[in-house]
Amino acid sequence: MQGRRRFWIHPICKERGKTGKFRMLPQILADNEKCLAYFRMTKATFQNLLELCGPHIQKQNTNWRRAIPPIERLTVTLRYLATGNSFRSLAFSFRLVFRTVRCIVQETCVLIWTLLQPQFLLKPDAELWAKSADGYFSKWDFPNCIGSIDGKYIPLSQPPNSGSLYYNYEGLFSIVLLAVADASGDCWLLT
Repeated sequence: MQGRRRFWIHPICKERGKTGKFRMLPQILADNEKCLAYFRMTKATFQNLLELCGPHIQKQNTNWRRAIPPIERLTVTLRYLATGNSFRSLAFSFRLVFRTVRCIVQETCVLIWTLLQPQFLLKPDAELWAKSADGYFSKWDFPNCIGSIDGKYIPLSQPPNSGSLYYNYEGLFSIVLLAVADASGDCWLLT
């Protein structure tokens, strides 16, 4: 009995350059309002993030395959973060392989965190606590408050050998994102 036929590059993925969602990017970036709706960020922010991350996510072409360019890698990742679509859904939309989308999103998210966390999430100290408390009192007339805390379940597939470690009360596997914000709504602590 013969096994099913495998492709070196699936015919759907071969059409990526002509019909994938990435082909819409020039039109999206031409209109700041569309860019904001698509990526949840302005064109300027997208360009800055691309300049910052691009050199780190650039892969080398090989004799067999052309590397996915940094702008496309960032687009796939930001679309995932903006919509929460599954990797499989993004794979069909961008005409990429599921495993490739998963690797792109994971690598790019780690890189974004590594590059931006020290710059934008400062380590809280006594001065920051006092400034936050003053902000809550002056802006909201809410004394003795140093931050607003909120959490969100982020669904995930069950990691191997994890048992019930990531299992929540809703019957899903997830991790919890916990954030602390100051009176202006700026997050300064994420766990």
